[in-house]
Amino acid sequence: MVIVNPLSVASVSDPIQNVNIYPNPAIGSFTLEFNTTLESPMEIYLLNTLGERVREIKTTPNYYGGLMQHKYIIDANTLTEGVYNVEIVTNSGSVNRRVIIFR
Repeated sequence: MVIVNPLSVASVSDPIQNVNIYPNPAIGSFTLEFNTTLESPMEIYLLNTLGERVREIKTTPNYYGGLMQHKYIIDANTLTEGVYNVEIVTNSGSVNRRVIIFR
């Protein structure tokens, strides 16, 4: 018996798609990119391993509709070395990705 599980593919209805963080691990700064169809405000936070919000990343509202690409360059020079989570929060839910900061 062979069981085949198809790969997970983001559907058009997913509010946040193609989330990328690079370079990862990062030294000094890293880039966060994603696409969204949401016109509502969103919040982006950087959380430490304890789940504490150590930084809020300012976003610009999207009132244009359709698929919009977001790109943020995050300065990590003031952060201590370690593992952080990037949390993108919307009215439709949230997405989390991990980034490693080196010195």
